[in-house]
Amino acid sequence: LPTGVTATLVDNSGNHSVDLNVTAVPTPSTPKIVNVSVSGGNVSFTATNGTPNASCAVLNSANLALPVSSWTTNTTATFNVNGAFQFSSPISGSQQYYRLKQ
Repeated sequence: LPTGVTATLVDNSGNHSVDLNVTAVPTPSTPKIVNVSVSGGNVSFTATNGTPNASCAVLNSANLALPVSSWTTNTTATFNVNGAFQFSSPISGSQQYYRLKQ
């Protein structure tokens, strides 16, 4: 079967048949940071394309080259029913990079 498709055989003895049920499995979405802004000493952004009602972590690091496992969890959030959430954080003295982990 191709990627993203599942199939099961079902004994349909009432019709004297075996049925093949084929289902397309939805491809997981990849959350994205959009609409970044800086105002009043805070950096803010909107995250979209998340799984509705799923939890997510905002990670940050001053060093982009660090492995993700070494990034700091800044906060956790829950995507709304549309797969979005808003985030705001005070700007520290050093340059920071942000990423989402769902």
